[in-house]
Amino acid sequence: MMKWAIDVSSYDAVLEHGAIQAVDWTKARDEGGLSLAIIKCSEGLRQDPAFNIQWKAAGGVLPRAAYHFFRSNINAITQAQACWSTLSAAGFTKGDYLILDYETLDGVTPSKSLLSAASFLYELEKCGVTALVYTYPAFWQGFTGLQVGWAARHPLMLAQWIRDTWILNMSPTIFNAARLTALKNDIEDGVLKPMALKPWDSPAIWQFSARVDSKAIPGHPGLKKVVDYNAVFMPLSSDPVANSAPVTPVVGEAPAGSGEKRCPCCGQIIHDG
Repeated sequence: MMKWAIDVSSYDAVLEHGAIQAVDWTKARDEGGLSLAIIKCSEGLRQDPAFNIQWKAAGGVLPRAAYHFFRSNINAITQAQACWSTLSAAGFTKGDYLILDYETLDGVTPSKSLLSAASFLYELEKCGVTALVYTYPAFWQGFTGLQVGWAARHPLMLAQWIRDTWILNMSPTIFNAARLTALKNDIEDGVLKPMALKPWDSPAIWQFSARVDSKAIPGHPGLKKVVDYNAVFMPLSSDPVANSAPVTPVVGEAPAGSGEKRCPCCGQIIHDG
């Protein structure tokens, strides 16, 4: 049976005067058929204002995935440590997932950006977390010819909005409940499939639209007009209980091909070149 998910941030939750209204994840699960809650954790060094409330609201209801929007022009290790601090404080556990949202160079060179992304991912591996990588084809394919073999160690969350007509310079398409159902049926029937993006064979999660009407999602507060919608192909934790065992940090060597070495004394990352 196909699994579905939405990803949300403070744009979905912040009311006037700064109040925050979380998604009703129980309603989204029971009436909307969602199987996973994907929640923005942080961006650069800044925590998303709605993260704690959304994360707590989804706990015990659905498996949860936090995502970090990576900024290539900010120190990757500092970003990873700030992200992990936020996750740890929120009670991130072995049944939870982490996604690196990687979609901008922020003015740095592609090779430096890739090395930074690899550094972020390895720093989180030290905490016992193998993150997924979220990206989109036009961005990722710009790295052609550069060393990105390390990416295959991390499952892919692919952003490929296959029927969002606005990306083709047409009038924006919004998928209401009926159109969303038809779109999901085409995915279940194999009429629509995600592309293959190397070095991955297939995505673990496919964000197939960024234009789903928030009113088509039971439990969504509707503060944001359109919502990202995802097909989930990977197995999910069968027990979303919020107070399960926390992740235990581990220490290891830098992954092959990351371009990093570590000082044997202090563990500090040494970048080649």
